[in-house]
Amino acid sequence: MTDAETFNEYTIAIPGLGRRFEPTKASTWFQARMRSEAEDARSMIRDAATAAPKMPPIHFDWIENEEINACAFPHRGKYFIGVNAGTSVYFHSLFSRLLSHPRILPHIGNAANEDESRVPPTPLRIGKGELVASNFLPVIPKDPDRRYVYEYLNRTAFKFLIGHEITHLIHGHIAYIEDRLGHRGIRELGWKKGDPQPPLLRQTLEMDFMIASEN
Repeated sequence: MTDAETFNEYTIAIPGLGRRFEPTKASTWFQARMRSEAEDARSMIRDAATAAPKMPPIHFDWIENEEINACAFPHRGKYFIGVNAGTSVYFHSLFSRLLSHPRILPHIGNAANEDESRVPPTPLRIGKGELVASNFLPVIPKDPDRRYVYEYLNRTAFKFLIGHEITHLIHGHIAYIEDRLGHRGIRELGWKKGDPQPPLLRQTLEMDFMIASEN
């Protein structure tokens, strides 16, 4: 069984996740972005493996889910990081719209080059079960400096998310949660009142990445 197949075996069995997302379903523009983001994730994973050589191998992949979320989990003796494809869609939509609007961050580049009418007045909505990555194309800022900042912010947000998931694995959070609470894996969103994981424990695990990144 390949890592991709093992990843898919786990994610399709967990409520709220979904099957592995195949980037070839997306538009040519979005395929290129997903490939670039996946390479960033795998580069960060290689760096983590160098820092923690005894850690099990980590496989990164996309989940066919329209919501914003990411998860880290163990399966069949390996570690995995999954990011919902919808996360990338929303990240690109957010930062491209911000920098395409002349009245937002006007001190960056030449905001006069932007046209407010190009920015959709309503939020992007991806229908439940209907991931629109196949036809998604953000409003790209016209000004080159603002376009650069859009790409920079998008990449920074994505790498922050991946770094966070790596920390859950490399700092033993996944093993701890499985040992103490019987949970296999951590998802970033979707925790509700009444979950068996105490809020203080949850906050401690989430803040661990912030402390590690500062050091």
